Amino acid sequence: MKKILISICLVAIATGTVSAANYKGDINRDGKVDLADMALVATAINSGNSDKTLHDINGSGVVDDVDLDALADIILSEKLTEDTGLNIGIGGWGDGGEFGGVVTSPGMSRSVESTQFFLDGPKYDFDRNSSYMEFGIEGTPSAVSGILFNMTVPEELDFEAGKFVQLYERSTGHRLYGKPVVTNAGNDRRIRFIVFSNTLEELPMERTVLGRIYPLADVDNYFAHSFINCQTIERGATRSVVVPEHGAYVNWSFCPVTGITLNETSIEMQVDGEMTLHATISPDNAKNRDLRWSSDNTDVVTVDSYGTIHGVSVGEATVTVTAADGSGVSATCQVKVNPVLVRSIELDVSSVELAIGESVTLHVTILPENATDKRVSWSSDDIAAAVVDDEGKVTITGAGSTVIRVATLDGSNLEATCMVLGLSGLMEVIDDSEPVDIFSITGTLIVASVPMERVHMLEPGTYIIRQCGRAYKIVIR
Repeated sequence: MKKILISICLVAIATGTVSAANYKGDINRDGKVDLADMALVATAINSGNSDKTLHDINGSGVVDDVDLDALADIILSEKLTEDTGLNIGIGGWGDGGEFGGVVTSPGMSRSVESTQFFLDGPKYDFDRNSSYMEFGIEGTPSAVSGILFNMTVPEELDFEAGKFVQLYERSTGHRLYGKPVVTNAGNDRRIRFIVFSNTLEELPMERTVLGRIYPLADVDNYFAHSFINCQTIERGATRSVVVPEHGAYVNWSFCPVTGITLNETSIEMQVDGEMTLHATISPDNAKNRDLRWSSDNTDVVTVDSYGTIHGVSVGEATVTVTAADGSGVSATCQVKVNPVLVRSIELDVSSVELAIGESVTLHVTILPENATDKRVSWSSDDIAAAVVDDEGKVTITGAGSTVIRVATLDGSNLEATCMVLGLSGLMEVIDDSEPVDIFSITGTLIVASVPMERVHMLEPGTYIIRQCGRAYKIVIR
């Protein structure tokens, strides 16, 4: 397993009066060349009160931003350009002593809160096909103006200097200073680089991303364990402060999703139906396995975050599942939503007898309740006997019988029927409980002493009915 160790110093704004050092770089004469000295050079440049003897690090005769680069190179290389030849170590990396604690004089210095620096990740840059870490500053408002990264890397890893860090084009004023260098410290191989703001302005209170750090080599399972030292200078102070180091586990390995397979690529369902799609992600070790589900027509189909599809209305839609890691990998399923067909249709009565001119409304029951199309059509087999309207209202038009039909229109081809018997008005005066004699219109006896129901069986025509000594003329149609 590959490991990287990262140690980081933060420096805040420094102001105050300084005098010439015994060697170039140690502006505050504290025996160290570090970010505190960069802050003092930046202050001199910004104020216009520079001292060439003190601040002209590169010996150009002009004090400008190039001197900050030159000073950064001194810090990064850990080599002094002192006039006296004194071998004074570069501060900030395990030197302990006063530098490791809070300095109270001169000026008032205090350590920056560790939460003011953040290193987040891993994330993935699909344009570069590489994972990366984001770094930056957060807090109320941060006085941090510089970050010195100290990373140890395995000896077998090669990388191109300057290709592993990328700064955002932000209004923070921070940029990369000095040339990132590789040094050997015991058995460790280290690379150091500085991110610094020459404006020395306070950053906003909100979280500010300054840049990205990319892995130093294109390898799998690239791990790092970072140890972060925060080096700060408050306004008016001339010394740096190191916050005790703390660890943060960093996993450089970021394996993107390369494929998504759905258990179904096309399905049919009914309105109000539900079905859950199941996605298989590859490879198995993909880092971010979260998925986002969507429908291109939510009027027809909706889908939740678990892949459960709900049919809303008749139609077609495409359901898409996309990897949430930014890889752009997706899969689709074509969904066709069909109507819920009628399974049964019934009328409230199966037969009815009415006198000519009378009406009755038939009531229809359709199942299931969620049938998509409940429209029906009404019809009469013989409109001379009875007619029916679109609401199921039946009206007797003449004596005789007919069948009233109600049929579905959704394609299920179901119907229900009711037998309707139309009787003349004279039938209302005949007593159903007494037998009747039936004669032809010419007076010929057809049948004697039969129940009244026998009349309903007669062929169409004109008849004489006699009951209890009374005779009635009826017409059967």
